[in-house]
Amino acid sequence: MRVPRRKVPSEIPTASMADIAFLLIIFFMLTAAFAAIKGLSFGLPPEDPNLMVHVRPEQALYVRVLANGQYLLNEQPIRIEDLGPAIKGKIEQNANTPVIIDTDPEAPFEAMIAAFDEAKLAGAKRISLPTPADRARWRMLSGRGR
Repeated sequence: MRVPRRKVPSEIPTASMADIAFLLIIFFMLTAAFAAIKGLSFGLPPEDPNLMVHVRPEQALYVRVLANGQYLLNEQPIRIEDLGPAIKGKIEQNANTPVIIDTDPEAPFEAMIAAFDEAKLAGAKRISLPTPADRARWRMLSGRGR
């Protein structure tokens, strides 16, 4: 005797599809918020005239990092290999010599970090980043232009 087979209709249960889609949307929304890379940010303090230390240009080392990645030490071109020994020579004369690293906004990030590293390896203890007002003051006091 032959037993009749029941034909089972093929269907995909869609009741849980909405739940899965909702969970995927939540997952992608949460992970997209963490994927934004902002880089390093410097929190510069607000300008307070009472806290400002005024340094004469001849007392400080002024390192500029140009947009093309080149370096200037007191407005004289210098290679990154020679920057550390030049800073070290001045630091040996006066341990409190400030090193001002002024980086062009278009300069490669690695160039600024290399200047920081050279200053730290040379023994500089007072390294600073100038604010726009500091840049204007520095140019006015030293007669240096951009």
